[in-house]
Parts: sequence; C-alpha cells; structure tokens
Amino acid sequence: MARRQLLFRLPLSQQLPQRPLVWYNSSVHQERNEELANIKSQKKRNKTNEKARLRNRAIKSELKTVARAVRKAVEDGDALTAQKKAQAACRLFDKAVSKGVIHKNQAANRKSGVTKLANTLEVAE
Repeated sequence: MARRQLLFRLPLSQQLPQRPLVWYNSSVHQERNEELANIKSQKKRNKTNEKARLRNRAIKSELKTVARAVRKAVEDGDALTAQKKAQAACRLFDKAVSKGVIHKNQAANRKSGVTKLANTLEVAE
C-alpha cells in the first residue's frame, strides 16, 4: 500500500509549489538569505552567526594572503622582506587564535611552517 502511494502523483494544478534547488558557490555569494526560523531569538542568532561567518571568512582569507606573501618573498630571494612578512604573519595567526577563528595548534603549525620557510634564506647584514 505504501509503495502505491509513492507512485501516485497529483495533477500539476493541485501540486504545491516546490522550492527551487539553488546551489550557491561560496566564492560568489557572500550572504545566505535563508531565514527558516520563526522564533525571534533564533532569527537574531542566525543574523549574528552570519556576521561571524563572514568575519571569520575574511580573517582566514587574510591569513592565506600573508602566508602567500612570505612564500613569494622567499621565491624572490629577499631574505629581509621574508623575515618581516613572517613576523607579521605570526602576529596575525596569534590574533586569529585569540578571536577563535582557528585552533591554537593550527596556528602553531602555520607559524612554524612560515618561519621555517623564511629561515631558508640568510639575511645579509
């Protein structure tokens, strides 16, 4: 009986409108406009979470950018710039940990990698 019910379909005029399937590309769409909550406090929480998500995403992007800058300085062979960029990157990693964006162990691993990379070049004094 249950199988028979699954096979039965209503005429198009009687069917409920279906929600369109939309796939969001995270790099293109910054905001999610899905508000499913009915409770006022949950709506507020959703708004807060969305703000935090965008902020965290911006911080993570910045972390990737500073790590890339260190790699580029090392590729160019500029030891002094690489050291300065590595120090700046370590500072940003620590800030991200204090804001709760990344875990402290991940920051330690990233700082270690950036510092090790910057130390491959010798600073001419």
